[in-house]
Amino acid sequence: MESLVVDDRGIPKARYKRIGAFSRLSRRPLVNKAKLVVIIFFPLSPRLAYLVGAVYGDGSVSFRRLTYFNTDENWLVGVARELTRLTVSGRPRPQFFSPEQRGCYSIDYCNAALARLIRGSAKTRLGTISKLTDSRARLAAFLGGVFDSEGSASLYVNESHRNGTPEIAIANSNLGMLRILQRRLQRFGVVGGISLSRKPMEGLIDDRRIKWKKKVYRLRFSGWSSARRFAKIVAPWTKSREKRERLERILQNGAVGI
Repeated sequence: MESLVVDDRGIPKARYKRIGAFSRLSRRPLVNKAKLVVIIFFPLSPRLAYLVGAVYGDGSVSFRRLTYFNTDENWLVGVARELTRLTVSGRPRPQFFSPEQRGCYSIDYCNAALARLIRGSAKTRLGTISKLTDSRARLAAFLGGVFDSEGSASLYVNESHRNGTPEIAIANSNLGMLRILQRRLQRFGVVGGISLSRKPMEGLIDDRRIKWKKKVYRLRFSGWSSARRFAKIVAPWTKSREKRERLERILQNGAVGI
C-alpha cells in the first residue's frame, strides 16, 4: 500500500477534507484515512481569540476562507501578520486587496479547517465565542479584535461636563455575542447596556442603493468607571493605532477628538 505523503505539519498533501477543532494544548493533526478527513487542532490562545473577534466584528466566513474588511490599511497589515503566525511555516498566507479591487481594503485568508470551525450556525457561533472568552486573557484579545473592527471610543466635552463624558461602543448584528461579552465584562466591574442601533433599511452610499437586512445592536459603556476598566482590559490588544490612542486617552482622562 502506498504511504501517505504529508507536509511538515503532518497534514496530507492528498485531497482530504480539513476540519478544525479547538484544543487546550498544541496537537498534531489527526488523520482518518478511511473517511479521507484530517482534523486540524487550533490551540485556544489570545491570538486566535483576537482574529476570530475581528472577523466576527466586521468580516465574513465562508466554507473555505475568512475575509476581513476595513478602511484602515495599517490595521489590516497587522491582522495579516497575526494570521501568518497562526499556522506553522506561515501557511496559508493572507491575500491583500486594495480599495480599487473591492471598494475598501480587505484580506482573504484561505483556511478551510478554521473557516469550518468558526462558521457554523448561530448557536454554534455562540458556543465558539463562549470558549474563546472564558479566560481574562482571551476575553481581552477577543474584545480587541471586535473593537478594532467595529468599535468606537469618544470623549464628549460640554459646559456641564468640562472633564468630558466617555463613550465606548461596539456595534454588531449578533445580539447573542454582545450579550455574552456584556456578561463576561460584568465580572470585571465593566457595566454596559445594549440597545438597538439600526433597523433594517435602505440607503445610498456613493450613489449606490444599499439595503441593510439585519438589525444592528450596540453595546455601550458610558460611565467613567466602566469606560476606564474596559480601556484597561482591551487597550493592550487593540492594534488599530487610532483606537488604541483613544482608549489610552480615556485612561488618562484626556480629550479624544469626536
